[in-house]
Amino acid sequence: MIIQQSKKVRARVRASAGEELSLLVNLLRNDTIGYRMLLRNVVEIVLDDNSLVVDAVRLIADRERAVASSVDQDDYEDALVAIRCSDQFSGKEVLISSVSDAMQQSW
Repeated sequence: MIIQQSKKVRARVRASAGEELSLLVNLLRNDTIGYRMLLRNVVEIVLDDNSLVVDAVRLIADRERAVASSVDQDDYEDALVAIRCSDQFSGKEVLISSVSDAMQQSW
């Protein structure tokens, strides 16, 4: 669900799964995706556009972004499970390594 805001009205707008995925892909492309949102949706994003694996790894490895977010060990573990259980895709092992390294640095 996407929240659309204006100065006078705040309304919830139903978005299809395709529209939500498109939004997430664009947020990653523009470096505006939140760290937790990236961890929670990284599999869907890279399966939709495998060329974004490098961008995902770069943002996951961004220590300042991780510290500024409110992610915890469970968020990293959930991301790792999702990645490991997903279909094979190019860069899967690199993504697993990136999330694992970020999790270790967060301790």
